[in-house]
Amino acid sequence: MDWFCTHKYWHDEFTPLTDESGETIGALCLKCGTDYDIHRAAMEAAKDGARWVPTWLELGNSNRWISRAIDPPFNEASFIEVPDIMSLYVRLHQCSWRLGQSFYLSDLCFLQQSDGGDGWLVIRRAVEFETISVHGFDTRELWQWVRAAQRATDKQLRELRYMDVAPGIRTPYGK
Repeated sequence: MDWFCTHKYWHDEFTPLTDESGETIGALCLKCGTDYDIHRAAMEAAKDGARWVPTWLELGNSNRWISRAIDPPFNEASFIEVPDIMSLYVRLHQCSWRLGQSFYLSDLCFLQQSDGGDGWLVIRRAVEFETISVHGFDTRELWQWVRAAQRATDKQLRELRYMDVAPGIRTPYGK
């Protein structure tokens, strides 16, 4: 499969993203970091993240660490939408974020619950399902992790079996 980006039309500028069986599930542009997913239609349909902000705000306020955010307070302004996984990767790795800082990609939200640290509460829609440290992830691992979380059912998320939808994907923490 040939991939192209807005600045390049050669497939050699991309690295394929594959699952355990070797099936291509997408590609990552080596020049700008934009990811291209074969299942982009499903991803486009899920681009309703902003409508989840009130739910995420409520869940964050019920979190014993995030609810302590005072400078600045945890509110609607704490949420920043990112357009793609590379932007999410850059933001999460950018610096030591304040308590309550939140980034969301589509319907998947990352809320900082460790002031100046790297402890992100992850919520998909209204399901809190994981706390992760992203500094162990490279871009490919984060891409695969996010895709698995987006494709999983709510039940798989709650049972922490969301990586089951992406056999063979490895993260810095194993499977």
